[in-house]
Amino acid sequence: MKKIVHLITKSEVGGAQKWIFNLINAFPEHKHIVITSSPGWLTNHTSFECKFVPGISNFVSISAYIELYKLVKDIDPDCVIISSANAGIYGRVVCRLLSVSCYYVSHGWSCLYQKSAFRFFFIFLEKIFSSLTKKIICVSRVDYDKAIKEIGINENKVVYLPTGVPSTEIKRDTRIRNDSGILNGVFVARLSFPKRIDLLDEIEKFNDLNIEIDVYGDGPLGKKYHSGDKVKYKGEVYNFSDYHKYDFFILLSDSEGLPMSGLEAAVVGLPLILSNVGGCPELLIKNNGVLVQNNSVDELYKALKEFTSNSEIYIENALICKDAFLIDTVIQDYRHVFEL
Repeated sequence: MKKIVHLITKSEVGGAQKWIFNLINAFPEHKHIVITSSPGWLTNHTSFECKFVPGISNFVSISAYIELYKLVKDIDPDCVIISSANAGIYGRVVCRLLSVSCYYVSHGWSCLYQKSAFRFFFIFLEKIFSSLTKKIICVSRVDYDKAIKEIGINENKVVYLPTGVPSTEIKRDTRIRNDSGILNGVFVARLSFPKRIDLLDEIEKFNDLNIEIDVYGDGPLGKKYHSGDKVKYKGEVYNFSDYHKYDFFILLSDSEGLPMSGLEAAVVGLPLILSNVGGCPELLIKNNGVLVQNNSVDELYKALKEFTSNSEIYIENALICKDAFLIDTVIQDYRHVFEL
């Protein structure tokens, strides 16, 4: 049995947090300890031990370095797996000081999406910190390419390791189809940047499209918009798993790694309407969905029009390829990379 520390900045529900949860459940024979800044969705699961270092949510905190150093030294893990940028700064320094094997998992390169004057500094920092890392795991091919070509990380350090969803995690065999003639869509995400809630709200103007979309999630952007005839805000649902009640999944965003909610919907067999960003195109195989180009209102309308005009074809294709997104297909790759 190995002792594995999972380090992440925040515990709130999100793709990186679900990735950690799924990895822990995939390898129950090992001891897992989660270290994060505060309680939340991830730490509310009681199958593993949780520790808190509040300071890792700050960009620079000497006290956080000291606290994390003492904690990791006391745990004495076989390896540390880091799943967020801020935690990656603290974790990699501490692991180097303690000579502990360290893996960094990119769920989207936040340094590349910086629009501030410090963008090049953060890219340079990521390149420097890669030298403190045993392996850098990218969950999408696009992030793998960006790590090498745009950040300049040594190719020997980078591994493409796609994620997946456990078959037991989502209701897959109870797909419900409605007979109302309305195509019901679902949007599941934290309602904050980089999600495009403003673009989603434009669907209210698409009067000729017979669709309705339920939006599940919480966040600052959700407070700016209100339910209408086509787009209805349902609030946050803990452990949402009711994809089977819908006809399609939609996610509009300015940046993504490999969206976990999109994977969960694909495993159920839902067609996907996704912004053409990050790893989203990698979820579209065998014509199981439509990409929204340029995140414009016109392109969103074109994508939804294409889907609604050919919905039966997209639904059939999505059901055919749903097993391709199960974690079972990549579990041995995880075991090999993390030496479990």
